[in-house]
Amino acid sequence: MQAKTQDKVIKFAALFLTGAAVLLLITLRIYRQYQEKHQQYYTIGVLYNSVNLSPEDLEVIKFMIDKRVSSINEQGGFAGRNLKVKYLDDKGSRETVYKVVKESINDESLVAYMGCWSSSRVQAVAELVGKAGVPFIGGYSVTGITNKYPNMFSYEISIGHVAFVLHKLLNRRAKKVTLIANSEDLYSVALLDDLKKKKDTEADYKLIEDVWYPDKHKFTKAELKQIAYSVKATGTDFLILSTNPHHTNQIVRALSENKVQIPVFTAFTDIPEIDPEIPGYNKMELFDISVFGIPSALNLRQQRYQAQNNMDLELDKKSAFRLGLGGLHADAIGMLKEAAEMEPEPKSSIRESIIHGMQRYINGYRVYQGWFSDWYFTEDRALVSEALLGWKPPGSENLLLAPFQYLRGDSAMQEAQVMFTNIDMEELGQVNDEDGTFDARFFLNLSSNRKITISHIEFPNAVRNDNNHLPILSIKLLRADSTAGKVGMYNYLYRISGKFYFEPDLREYPFDEQQFPISIQTNSTFKPFLMQPAGSQNRDTIFNSEGWIYRSNFVGFDHELIGSYNKFIKAKRHIPYYKFNFTYVLKRAKVDFFLKTLTPLLAILIITYFSVYIPIRQFEALSAIQVTALLSSIALYFSAYKSQGQFATTSDKIFIFTYIMVTTLIGASIFQYWLYSKRTGKRQLAIIVSVYERILFPIIVIGYTFFFIV
Repeated sequence: MQAKTQDKVIKFAALFLTGAAVLLLITLRIYRQYQEKHQQYYTIGVLYNSVNLSPEDLEVIKFMIDKRVSSINEQGGFAGRNLKVKYLDDKGSRETVYKVVKESINDESLVAYMGCWSSSRVQAVAELVGKAGVPFIGGYSVTGITNKYPNMFSYEISIGHVAFVLHKLLNRRAKKVTLIANSEDLYSVALLDDLKKKKDTEADYKLIEDVWYPDKHKFTKAELKQIAYSVKATGTDFLILSTNPHHTNQIVRALSENKVQIPVFTAFTDIPEIDPEIPGYNKMELFDISVFGIPSALNLRQQRYQAQNNMDLELDKKSAFRLGLGGLHADAIGMLKEAAEMEPEPKSSIRESIIHGMQRYINGYRVYQGWFSDWYFTEDRALVSEALLGWKPPGSENLLLAPFQYLRGDSAMQEAQVMFTNIDMEELGQVNDEDGTFDARFFLNLSSNRKITISHIEFPNAVRNDNNHLPILSIKLLRADSTAGKVGMYNYLYRISGKFYFEPDLREYPFDEQQFPISIQTNSTFKPFLMQPAGSQNRDTIFNSEGWIYRSNFVGFDHELIGSYNKFIKAKRHIPYYKFNFTYVLKRAKVDFFLKTLTPLLAILIITYFSVYIPIRQFEALSAIQVTALLSSIALYFSAYKSQGQFATTSDKIFIFTYIMVTTLIGASIFQYWLYSKRTGKRQLAIIVSVYERILFPIIVIGYTFFFIV
């Protein structure tokens, strides 16, 4: 009777505790919903164009924006409040963008707008946003449309910068230039105006014709043929196309079909948007502004971001665009947060605080160090960045940097040398995890339209001599020649060997992958250069790497700003500084670890398992085997390689797992012996313990081995 009463009490207590737990969870859920509903927050409106952006583009861009917002909220919020994003689709229309902005601009929680990648669409809302005093970071190059509104900034380079680079290109390559553009497009009009101003001062070319078509114009075959005929008849030797992607593809196709082979600068359309299936595409020579960096080279900050967030992004011709645009928006949100919290005493409204903080970034008096790039603005509030000239040479389908580039210097634009570079790795080995060094021997191919002096090139991660701090490198010139053509090139082949630093990450040791970089940069900011790596299909993947297995390689670049202050004119300047990494990703070979560590551990676990079949009355023998197994695994750990880092490697976790499994068997054996010696008669407990020892133990060991090790 007493036993039944105890059972009832136990059942009631269990039921009561279960009900209390469920009630508590429901209460917490309701409280969180109430808190989210009534919690104060700020909102940023993101304007995007679903007509030009594919669902795949939007997925990456929104992921990066949402990740940035989550990071801000986890770190205390935006000026003390949580931040939300409101996505506003302008559908590529001036009317629609005005409508969505007008409907949302009176939202008291709205602190800023960003996006709207079009000068024409920004013009449509400039007065509305400017007068309302809402901070705005948009994608427009024609900065004159927002000059009277100090709350409006652009994450694009200015039209003047684009026109400067195009003017230099035309001076080199053109005599007679024709422009074909979409009418009523603000960008195209401003580009032509700037070119005319520059042409009037110094030019070796003539703008002989400009032809305008409406954005929604539908070309007939006869019109397209007439365009090609007109270009040929006027003697045009260089064409500027400032038209939408559809028009650009139609005109380029018409030129190819009518055998008009002249260089084309696509001002409004990026080269990757041109259909490579156009007949004769391979023979065309195309130029554009490479918006998001160096072709065939990864932004190292973006690369780190992808790795940290496990972004399995398929590399294609639009991957750089997606990461670049997503990174721009993510960094813009971060800069808005920094601007809002810059002043110790906030202004009367959060919008005023942001605008006042944003003014500090003008002329580089303050630089925002974003996740993907460093930000500051020109006097007309356009982002200071490089207008890199992209080039698809005739006879190739690969996009490259043009052989001549212009970078911002201390006081003015300066021409920068471009080196077409490739590394043919011969051997990589002698990896020292503790020192973070490796030996490499490779061939370095350099080509440029100007002569190259190897003394201007520096390998910043090369190990240096303790006496004179010079890099420990052997550099031998094997060949030097030159080739003639439209763009003459000087070619050099060096054989280089030495010891280099890398940053080992041993958390997954011994199943780890490591990145081994060969870093290259200029040794003088007065002589900057850019590197154009070979495409991934032309890079070497076969070389000696004892103890390591080749996985992949990539070329990355990092763009830093070096600040300088001129006391005489009281101006702060920022000099761009590029570093290029040729990185090889190798996986550690497992054979050594399997033979010297894993096999003995498995042998110890197997012997320990067999000991459970010894009768419990022979407890002394059973316990001696199990305790010896535990001590042997501990001794093996002290003889195995161990990282000096303050973290547990995979190897450490395997040993810890072994300790736990052997210890549980020792504990089970002791419990079995206690049941046996006390004659308790609790046979059910003994059976449960035996099930663990004889069935569950090997299942756990085998499962761990196959799922976490093999």
